[in-house]
Formats: sequence, C-alpha cells, structure tokens
Amino acid sequence: MKGYDAYRMYLAMRNHFKTKTYDFGRNQFAKAKQETYDKRKDKYFFIKLSRKYNEEELARFYLANFVQENSEWIGAMTANGEKNYLDYIRKLQSLSYIFQSDARIMKESCNDFNDLFIGKPHPTLIKLWMGGKIQLESVVIMEKMFEFCKSVTATDPVWQDAKSKITKYEPLLKTSTDKHRKILKELYL
Repeated sequence: MKGYDAYRMYLAMRNHFKTKTYDFGRNQFAKAKQETYDKRKDKYFFIKLSRKYNEEELARFYLANFVQENSEWIGAMTANGEKNYLDYIRKLQSLSYIFQSDARIMKESCNDFNDLFIGKPHPTLIKLWMGGKIQLESVVIMEKMFEFCKSVTATDPVWQDAKSKITKYEPLLKTSTDKHRKILKELYL
C-alpha cells in the first residue's frame, strides 16, 4: 500500500461518516486525483500510515479514530491515533464482556426491556451511552438486533449526530449478534 492509497481510504472512511449515501463497505477507496494528493501538505501522514499498517489494519485504524475522535483531520489522527487504535482493538477483543457488563447496566436502568427504547427527548439506551455508562459498541449491537433508531422521533441536533454515528458504525462493526441476544435473554427473561 502506498501513501496515495492510504489517502483514498481515508477519504472513503470520511465520506462514509460525513455523507448520507457513501458506503465504505462497498468502496474502501474513494476516487481522488493523484495531483490533488501530491499538493497536500499533510501527505507525509498518509505515507507514514501506509508503511505502518496493511490494508485491513489501516481500515480499522481509520474506523477507530472516526468513531472515537470524530475528527476529519489526519494530523489529529496521527497525534492520538495509535492510542485510539490500540484501545479499539482491545475493545473488539473483549466485546462480549463489554456487552454483558453494559446489558447489566441496561437492566438496572430499565427493568422492562422495551423501556430502553423509549424516553423523552431520547431513548433511555441513548441517555446511558451519552452519560458514559455504556459503550457505543453496545448501542450499535442493539441497533443491529432491533433497529430502534428508525422509531425514534426526536429531531434535535444531538439525536441527529448520535443516530448518524450509530447507523454509520453499525455495518462496520463486525460481530455476531447471537451471543448478544443470549445475554439479553438471560437478563430479561
């Protein structure tokens, strides 16, 4: 992989999170002119990343940073990027444990399972995440299983940003929902 390819992948991930229609899962490399890349003052960052990571790792690196920092600037990613990436890898390795812990917090907050998806102005599940009590990945897993974002009627900017982050992250978080369903059944049944 070359710096130009790392740049195109970065653009693809940015487009995935910043536009409504772009899908990183279908196209991991955005169209970009070589001349545009050559004129960038920050192209050194892309060269550095292309030497450090293979294609799959670089996609995870970008994903970790867009989800964690929500920053578009590659310079910010290189400042905290390695830490965000390593934290993200650790999180993925312990995803079942994290979800189980978060499911217990959900149960403590809402004895009735359906109450997680209602609330004013945001559902209880979103309030738990925004309050730092549960992880974004647990919310995304719940979205994978129940597609609750479609039924939320809130229109404020906070919800729009949260919904966008959840729905854009959902197809990129690779996990089986079977074990997570089992965890929820054990707690709520």
